[in-house]
Amino acid sequence: MPGSASASLMDISVQVGAAQSILPEAFRWLPATRGWAKGAWATGQDMPDALGEVAAGVVDGRVILVGEGTPKTYAMDLATGVWDDTLAQRPFVGHHHAAEVVDGKLYLFGSVGNAWGKVQIYDPQTDIWTTGANMPWGAGSCFGGRGGGNWPQPGFDNVQRFDPATGIWVDSSQPLSPLSPMPLGRGGTGRAVWHGEKFFIIGGETSTGQVFDSVQVYSPHLDQWTEDTPLPSPRHGIYPVVDGNRIFVIGGGVVAGASESKITEILQR
Repeated sequence: MPGSASASLMDISVQVGAAQSILPEAFRWLPATRGWAKGAWATGQDMPDALGEVAAGVVDGRVILVGEGTPKTYAMDLATGVWDDTLAQRPFVGHHHAAEVVDGKLYLFGSVGNAWGKVQIYDPQTDIWTTGANMPWGAGSCFGGRGGGNWPQPGFDNVQRFDPATGIWVDSSQPLSPLSPMPLGRGGTGRAVWHGEKFFIIGGETSTGQVFDSVQVYSPHLDQWTEDTPLPSPRHGIYPVVDGNRIFVIGGGVVAGASESKITEILQR
């Protein structure tokens, strides 16, 4: 029922599948434009261990996650929020992995540390890690937002777009660029997540010692930046993932530089 707020209290019926609930004496308010309202953060169950520089993916109803300083593989059940840390351990321990889910498997690419240039593949159906062909270069720190060594950097505000049809890159720093730069340059955001036709860039750090709670949202269709509800626990070294209308931010550092946490927070939209 999009529209203006109701002028008087009313009973609202909420139905999910066969289940129905009544909200008595409530105001009606839904924004006229879908997705206009900001999200709300909720707190999930803490991880079994504190981790920094995590990498994660959503596979078969679970968040599969790894982190710095341990070979352990963690899984959080998306239905119950319960963690399992008894899974098979990855063969090469590193941090700053890039991660992606392909055909029901979690792929880890590169790292800083012993997994430099490695491709590691986790199959949650068999609970087995395997390795793929090594990357053609020994990549580490597989995320955007900064340059230089493996310590806090000032962070970039660049937005870059690649057109696969033409093979051409466009950068927001170019003269007369059609792209607007990020309002806040930072590193350590891990990745931007795609949700509701927008990119969400969460948290991060900078060389001045700041750790950010900012949630910046970019619409590539409008070339427009907006702010969503701030992250309750500012962190860097994170790797946000999406499941349905929820964005999960798990672990990561709470102070600039080497740091870790057990925190699970969920942006619901």
